[in-house]
Amino acid sequence: MDGRGRRVPALMFLLLPAVLFGGGKPEEKETLDREWTLCISAFDVSDLSPSRRIIGDVIMRDLVSSLGRVERRVRGDSEYGWYAGYAHSREKSAAAAALAAKLEERGALLYRGDPRWKYRRDLAAIDKEIKKLEDELEETERNIPPVDREPVFVLAGDNLNGKFPPPPEPGTEYRFCRDGKADALLSGSVSEYYGRVYITLRLYTVYSGGWIYEDSIIFSPEDISGASDEIADRLAAAVSGSRAAVIAVRAKPPEAEIAVNNSFAGRGVMPEREHVPGKVTVIVSAENYRSETVETELEEGMRTDIGVTLMPLDLSFVRLSVPGKAGVIVYRGAFYEGDAPLSFGIEAGGIEYFSVESSEGETGSVVFLNSGLVNSVREETEIFLATAAPPRPGQHDVEEARRKYYGAWGRLWIALPAAFLISGLAEAQSEGWNTISSTGAAPNLLYSRAVSYRNLRWGAWALAGAALTDVMYSVWGYIRAADRNTVRVVK
Repeated sequence: MDGRGRRVPALMFLLLPAVLFGGGKPEEKETLDREWTLCISAFDVSDLSPSRRIIGDVIMRDLVSSLGRVERRVRGDSEYGWYAGYAHSREKSAAAAALAAKLEERGALLYRGDPRWKYRRDLAAIDKEIKKLEDELEETERNIPPVDREPVFVLAGDNLNGKFPPPPEPGTEYRFCRDGKADALLSGSVSEYYGRVYITLRLYTVYSGGWIYEDSIIFSPEDISGASDEIADRLAAAVSGSRAAVIAVRAKPPEAEIAVNNSFAGRGVMPEREHVPGKVTVIVSAENYRSETVETELEEGMRTDIGVTLMPLDLSFVRLSVPGKAGVIVYRGAFYEGDAPLSFGIEAGGIEYFSVESSEGETGSVVFLNSGLVNSVREETEIFLATAAPPRPGQHDVEEARRKYYGAWGRLWIALPAAFLISGLAEAQSEGWNTISSTGAAPNLLYSRAVSYRNLRWGAWALAGAALTDVMYSVWGYIRAADRNTVRVVK
């Protein structure tokens, strides 16, 4: 083999790592600024009367709860460019600071008084490190670090604990955010306007150096829940950085209640409302109708219309009355319904527990089981409920009857074995006397003992019979006491 032939395997061996690993993707640098933090300052409620300042706390709690549903912040081009430039400047400053420190260390070598050989050795080592830091600085200046396009959205820690710092003075918002390590600041005020509540919100961002979002809403104090939900949805869309989605709901019957993400949103119609993109749950419910739940995904910048028609329940109708009593209070389960007589609709296959209480303190109860047959002819079942005085304090009829029942059974199981035992002894005494008397030599003492055991046997059986009678009587008393405390079931 010539020299060229010998060099081919060696060349292939040297190129093997490039063949194996050269086709892989270059390692991607980890993105920076992976979180976007919002700080909510305390709202200005000084214009509210002292009795209404609690409204500010309610609104802030609702906002924190709503913003907790936001998962990510979408950075636009201008925002991304600012964070990329800021990260680039930060990395260059860090690299330049490291190089400056190493140059200062090199200059200090002359004043340490080291031997020449040690000075030259340390100088060579520091020069090598300086060259490396210069290369790193040059590399940092050439390459802009990647920044996360969709960082995780988080609230400031104090906000999550229910604490809200005082708002900063005008012109100091940037320093306020930087000191608090926040990317944005939410500020607002709550005031009164002719008996109504007026809320204003403003969102400041570090990247813009100004207020990028302003919103306001006016509502009556009774509508605070719906107003908080509406403004919270707008704000959630603003802080997420994405275009808001729009949702509208129409429901039948007109009195149906509409709830979006467990928050009341209207009756019959919920006009279009901005909402943060993502999954929402709409629940529509009405009395005597079957509730409906709709889950849908709202898309950024898109409108979603939801129409729901509730189906009526298969009901049986019950009228509950208490004859001879006036002002009797009726409860359906644990909830107060009104004064008897009252009518109720009960779903087919459903079970309802009703209880009543008169002004004299008498009570009564009944369980209605709807088999679904009454509804076929739309009849109304009339239930006449009797009342009785409740047990006095310390009086427990069923417990007392149960104790008597167990006691009677205990006495029976003592008397019955004793009667069998005494009967056996009496039979043995009689057999002994008969055997001896047949020989003609039976003593009078043996006869007297046999007679005594016979009489004792009759007494034992009489006692067992009395114990059995007591058991039967206690069973009857137990059943009667339990029946008095049993709720009547009507089908």
